[in-house]
Amino acid sequence: MKSLFIDKYSDAFCWYFILLIIIGVIRQTSSAVVPSQNSVSLYTDNDKVIILTGQNFSLLVYESNTAWLIEFYASWCGHCQSYANTYREVAIDTWGWKTVVRIGAINCYADENSALCEQHKIETYPTLRFIEPRTTMNTSKTITITATDAKGVERELIKKLVDVNRIEKSWPQFIPVSRASFDDLFNRSPPSVKLLLVIIEKRDDFTGSQIMLDFSKYYEQLAIFRTTTDKKLWYKFQINTTDIPALFAILPNRTIEKIKTKQENTNENIGNRNLFNYAIRSYIRQRKC
Repeated sequence: MKSLFIDKYSDAFCWYFILLIIIGVIRQTSSAVVPSQNSVSLYTDNDKVIILTGQNFSLLVYESNTAWLIEFYASWCGHCQSYANTYREVAIDTWGWKTVVRIGAINCYADENSALCEQHKIETYPTLRFIEPRTTMNTSKTITITATDAKGVERELIKKLVDVNRIEKSWPQFIPVSRASFDDLFNRSPPSVKLLLVIIEKRDDFTGSQIMLDFSKYYEQLAIFRTTTDKKLWYKFQINTTDIPALFAILPNRTIEKIKTKQENTNENIGNRNLFNYAIRSYIRQRKC
């Protein structure tokens, strides 16, 4: 006859053994599903940064109608963690440019992304790469952006966009116009355009390109051209070099109207980009374009 103690001990041992198995399965499942802290993305949807992965990269980036600026980073990297705020600033500041260029980031430390980062030969973190529109899976066509601060990245990004020139009809006409007549400018614009603007600036100024990108989503209603002081077109506006950068509207009757950009009691640090943005929006409201 079996001891009652032995029966109870056997039952308890069986339940204990089963419990150990269950705990082991839970731990194994958890470690497979829950990523480590170091593999979590440094960005969220609120950052205006498109989160790229090994699964969506080809679909979103390759053969895209827009250019891409992509940060390849590793979430464990302290420099990447510090740089995240700078990259967020770039993404927010260029959010209005998304019909021309989109800002993305991919975490190379995540297992699902490591193969793609190896394919792009990423050796240091963070690495910024510019990818032209309609680029195929040929990674040799990607261009490294070397600037580190937000303004420097934006300027280098603009230079790359200018080099690409015009791919889509919605793409800004970055190249300064020279001998074009006002009729030529209207002929270069979509038939639906309601307002045509010309920005006059020095050759190394970025104001015109920034404004073109800021308003790029309105390309069917608003045409913006730029010319520089070394081009003959600017003589038609009869202004001094001390008055540039300057903003003009070309009216349908081919006359010109200077748009006031400098406001009284304006903070000197506000920058030409913000001044021109405000001036254009105010002019559109006043003229009900």
